[in-house]
Amino acid sequence: MSHDSDLVTLFKEVAPAIGATLKLEPSYQRSGMLEFRNGSVLFFRNNHLNVNVASNARMASDKSFLSFFLAGMGFRVLPEITVSRYDVDQGAIEPLKLEKILQFAAQNSWRTIVKPNALSQGRGIRVTADRQQLLSAISDTLAIDRVCIAQQYCTMPEYRLIVLEGSILQAYRRQPMTVIGDGSSTIGELVKRKVEVLSRDRGEDVNPGSFPAAMRTLASGGRSMINIACTGEEIVVADTANLSAGGEAIDVMHLLHPHWNALAVNLAKRCGLLLCGVDIFIEDISDGNSDYRVIELNSAPGLDDYLLQGEAQKMRVSALYQKVLETAAAAMSVSAASQRVNDAQ
Repeated sequence: MSHDSDLVTLFKEVAPAIGATLKLEPSYQRSGMLEFRNGSVLFFRNNHLNVNVASNARMASDKSFLSFFLAGMGFRVLPEITVSRYDVDQGAIEPLKLEKILQFAAQNSWRTIVKPNALSQGRGIRVTADRQQLLSAISDTLAIDRVCIAQQYCTMPEYRLIVLEGSILQAYRRQPMTVIGDGSSTIGELVKRKVEVLSRDRGEDVNPGSFPAAMRTLASGGRSMINIACTGEEIVVADTANLSAGGEAIDVMHLLHPHWNALAVNLAKRCGLLLCGVDIFIEDISDGNSDYRVIELNSAPGLDDYLLQGEAQKMRVSALYQKVLETAAAAMSVSAASQRVNDAQ
């Protein structure tokens, strides 16, 4: 059974409990619609369910736009510079723009995060260590998105905090794909096995860019895929901690300091998002005085990170989705009632 079909099964169980009718697209049964008693509908695709106002959801998906306004609200964000296809003429970045980009990277010892502005699930994210890598990454990014972001590299741990209507539903640390040496296998062999295991356990292919990403990550540390890893040695083989790129999620709800709970809730509230995944770097999630940097917000976060890790986790995810759907149904009822009042006037 695939990961997506597990989630559809979950939706089938949750829908009757909240008085909703589930309708699935017949060909693949990965997308569908939940119809509530008041006639309102909520669409989903795979595990992505967006219950937010459309304009606010679009704002959250534009990383550069969001970063600018979050900084203006007083939240700490990573310093960054953007470059768009309009800054490129005949394959070369306009000289003044190029100078600004190179100065920005040089100020940060060339360690830079390069990523597409509008893509998700870790697609296209690169960490660069010198001028050549930086310009190559920018060129590759502009081939898949019209705006590229170059951000200051951050060494703090990365977390996702999921907020629903003023409460934290989930908190977990995201770690990049890591392999453990056995003293005889090459790193390439370890990566291949790890990708196969993750793809099997999650019921879907882990990002096919895992191998090129691993080669780049290893090269930045002076290693390659043909090196043999020592027994017990842990080797990070990805630039990004996104789960779709082989990253792993570690539950940290028991460690979450109230300060970070309040910060995430405030972020979602200020941005007008009912449901929100807050991606954030935090030095120490158990210490409210630690440093932090907001990475981005996800207006349609999946809640299924533990779905394939045991029956207890599946029950937890089911309860989370039921809460999200009940909240969405209530919000749409209020919206429908407000619309009727406006129509009457």
